[in-house]
Amino acid sequence: MPKFKFTHAFRQPGLSRKLTFAFGAVILVVAMSLPVSVYAFRQISSASDQARDSSTTLQTIARFQRSVGDVRATARDLADRQNTALSSKTTSTLQVALEAARCISEPAKCEAPFRAGERLPQEEIVQWERIAADAAQARETFETALQSPGHPRVAVAAFDTSLAESVDKPAQALTELVVARGISAQSEIKAAIYRAMVLLIAALGGAILLAALLATFIPRRLMARLEHLRQVAHSLARGDMTARADEKFATRNDEIGDLISDFNLMAMALQQQNGELRTVQEQLHISLQQEQERSTRDPLTGLRNHRYFQDSLRAEIERCRRSGGHVTIAMLDLDNFKQVNDRFGHSEGDAVLRRATKGITDNLRPYDLACRLGGEEFGVIFPEATAEEAKEVMDRIAEHILPFGPNGERLSFSGGITTWPLHAQTQADLFHRADEASYAAKMAGKAATMIYDPAKVSSMDSEDRTKQRSRDAMLTTATTLVASVDAKDPYTRNHSEMVAIYAATIARAMRLDEATVKLVYRAGLLHDVGKIGISDEILVKGDQLTHDEWIQLRMHPDFSYRILQAAELEPVATWTRHHHEHFDGTGYPMQLGGQDIPLGSRIILVADAFEAMTSDRVYRRALGVTHAVHELRTGAGSQFDPQVVQTMVDLVEAGVFIQVMQQYGRVIEPVMEAVPEQVAEQPTAPAILSAEQQQAAAWAQQQIDQQAAQQQPPQAA
Repeated sequence: MPKFKFTHAFRQPGLSRKLTFAFGAVILVVAMSLPVSVYAFRQISSASDQARDSSTTLQTIARFQRSVGDVRATARDLADRQNTALSSKTTSTLQVALEAARCISEPAKCEAPFRAGERLPQEEIVQWERIAADAAQARETFETALQSPGHPRVAVAAFDTSLAESVDKPAQALTELVVARGISAQSEIKAAIYRAMVLLIAALGGAILLAALLATFIPRRLMARLEHLRQVAHSLARGDMTARADEKFATRNDEIGDLISDFNLMAMALQQQNGELRTVQEQLHISLQQEQERSTRDPLTGLRNHRYFQDSLRAEIERCRRSGGHVTIAMLDLDNFKQVNDRFGHSEGDAVLRRATKGITDNLRPYDLACRLGGEEFGVIFPEATAEEAKEVMDRIAEHILPFGPNGERLSFSGGITTWPLHAQTQADLFHRADEASYAAKMAGKAATMIYDPAKVSSMDSEDRTKQRSRDAMLTTATTLVASVDAKDPYTRNHSEMVAIYAATIARAMRLDEATVKLVYRAGLLHDVGKIGISDEILVKGDQLTHDEWIQLRMHPDFSYRILQAAELEPVATWTRHHHEHFDGTGYPMQLGGQDIPLGSRIILVADAFEAMTSDRVYRRALGVTHAVHELRTGAGSQFDPQVVQTMVDLVEAGVFIQVMQQYGRVIEPVMEAVPEQVAEQPTAPAILSAEQQQAAAWAQQQIDQQAAQQQPPQAA
């Protein structure tokens, strides 16, 4: 903080000099009262001294007059009694009177017991000297008269008359002058006191008035400018960057003017910086919005992501809590999507996801929200929609995206639907149960949407769900491997699918439960997955296999078992391991026989043999249905289970598999030159089907329809 210098305040123009002059003027006015006060007190002191001296003079005059009176009284006594003592007293008293008269005229020469009085005017001094001379002359005349012959009364009378005329009367007149002068001195004291009071009051009043004027004018002018500056500062604080102090307050050559000028410069700098800051903030806001957009949007599909889905669902549930409404969500998982990536590559998989996204969004209401939750999973929020209304939309989406699969194949999804607060009270439960319903739909055969029903949807904890998903992934991988094996040999194309259909149809005809039928279907689909470990030269070799090649080929059931066991697919793994065991114990890999061979393995063996005989191979042409049935009957009891063979033959003769074989291009009629004469007759006409055969035929037809739908090219949009 700079130090204040008094001389600097006078040299430099500005508020400091004004304030210095103002306070200096007040101090000067106050200081002027000091000499006035001194002058007034000196006058009072002078008048007081004069009054005191006049009082002393009056006392001396009174003493003189008393002495003269005593002299006259003593002289009269002397005239009556003729006493020498009285004569001496008269003389001494008269001497005292003469001393008093001298003290009156010359107070400086007066000695005790007389006190010095005032310095009398010159004419009074002359008169007092004359009175003293007359008194002295009267004494001499009186003393002479006393010594002359004659009676003393005459001398005393003459002496008394002389004192009365020449001393008492003039002294009385002079006394009146001294009294008048004393009274005048007292009046002068009062006047001096009054004048002093007037001067002091005037000086103090002037100082107060000047101070009041300065205190009113300077702060008013100063505070007006400071108040204006404060208001401008408040405007700046409220965000008005254009606020400026009035330039008329800045043109004055003082500190406040400099402060206002500096304040305006600061405001201009703040406005510029605020503009730059606003630009930076806008850029930052745009960047944050873009980053937030990126953080909540899936870059591949353009849909919002899982985080945005959960936040939006939370907000929607809160809205429903307040309004008493409801909200429905749907989870959908594209079916067999991993196979798309494995078979066609990730670029085609991404294209499928984008097409599926368009199919989903095109069929939603404007206020519905679709999000990609991850991978091939999507979620949809349906505000104020029931589960049934949401299912209608999901069914419409399923129909719309049907032709959007890879390379023109069909696309489907498994979906689950839940409604708050009908199916769950919390967001986590609502989401979890929709996921469970979706998973249940997938487990029920895929390509469907299921509304959550606790009676139909089994609850799994996260660990069980993880294990199940792992098994599903392994199963998908195994299915892909099977497709790869079938693709190696054009003659065995769709072999695994055909075996699965035949085996499951046999299982249904044998009245096995639905769960076992599904397991048989899966085992038939995966029975040759172990061939992925066999070299292509052996699988497509047209000549007779060597011993070593045959040993290597016979290892594929064990390979299948290991792959499926790793996927925790029991009893499918065990059935595929033994699907080459013969009923008489001559098969491989463990030479099991009879009932020791699992029923699933025995069914797959018959289905596998029939499919192999009715399809072309690299080393031979198809045998035809009639020849195949003959071979099955021939091998019943040795290679095949007689009961399974009989069921298969009944189904074939009933015409259950004719459409299946036609769909997959299998040979139905025999090649005549390749068929023995005893079996060259035409297949028997379809017989009347039993209830079991009708159910099996209906299931087989369903599988054919699904396969046909997958192979049908999509319609033009």
